[in-house]
Amino acid sequence: MAAKLLTKRLHLVGILDPGRLGNPPAVVSKQLAAGETYAMENSKGITVLKWKEKQQEKVLLLSTKHSFEMMKIECRSSSKRKPLMDYGRGRTAIDLADRMNAYSLTLCKAMKWYRKLGFDLLLNTAVSNAYLLYKDATNEQQVSISEFRKELAVHLTQFCPAETIVPLSIVEPMIGWHQDATLL
Repeated sequence: MAAKLLTKRLHLVGILDPGRLGNPPAVVSKQLAAGETYAMENSKGITVLKWKEKQQEKVLLLSTKHSFEMMKIECRSSSKRKPLMDYGRGRTAIDLADRMNAYSLTLCKAMKWYRKLGFDLLLNTAVSNAYLLYKDATNEQQVSISEFRKELAVHLTQFCPAETIVPLSIVEPMIGWHQDATLL
């Protein structure tokens, strides 16, 4: 799959199952001490990296984006492989999004699966993105995602005064103009 994605100029970084067919046996069978890494790269640019951090189980990482160069860690005096750093950053973002959406699971079990999927993908993702944009734009770090959702719901359901409603007579000429337009 990694080779097919590379032909389409798409890159991937992710965890690899050690028992999967096609893994390089030299990397899978390599014995590592705590904190060590071992990597191999093929001629197509696919890198398989194995690392053991502290006393945890060994983990295989597949990357089509990186070679196995080292990168300096800013908060420590040690260095770490670049694919590991990028994988960690990506996982952190995914975990943050999952945590933000977990606080507001409002979907009932009786709802059809495709409606749940639509609500979860469209509504929760839109609200999470709006929350992040709001925090960046206003520099307010104290507002929680739950409070933001409540304020957003109140704001969206407020009654609109009659002066701000556009009369239909103004909108009708615009509708007719769009019906005559041809699409490319």
